[in-house]
Amino acid sequence: PQSPLASNLDAAGEALSIALANPETLIHAATALADIPGVEPQRRLADTFLDPSIAADARGQAGAQLVRSIQRFGPLLTGRQEQRLVELAASETDPALHSAFSAVIGTLKPAPSAAGSRLRDFQPIAAPASNSPQPDTSR
Repeated sequence: PQSPLASNLDAAGEALSIALANPETLIHAATALADIPGVEPQRRLADTFLDPSIAADARGQAGAQLVRSIQRFGPLLTGRQEQRLVELAASETDPALHSAFSAVIGTLKPAPSAAGSRLRDFQPIAAPASNSPQPDTSR
């Protein structure tokens, strides 16, 4: 942020935010946006990750980049975005996206009481049934 290139980063952030709206450039834009410090880039990544109209694989990539941004610059999301993360994580049925939600929420480093509450409420997604025989544990 103190760099002479800071104004260029702001301009790049605006262009990358526009690129997030295009399915062909979303993943690349999210990757680049995660490297830009500041509130707006991180919040735009969160909005992309939270948007159910976006394909699951692209949302998962946006979630991974959101984790990277939070790790690098600290959590800069709004309270509403954090609340939506928790709400959508609880209802997500896609295992990959469910894991992405868990990663983002874990990266936010919530207060221990909030983390404990979320862990108590956490409902893991059942793994698909396998046709392989189960070991006999009755002995």
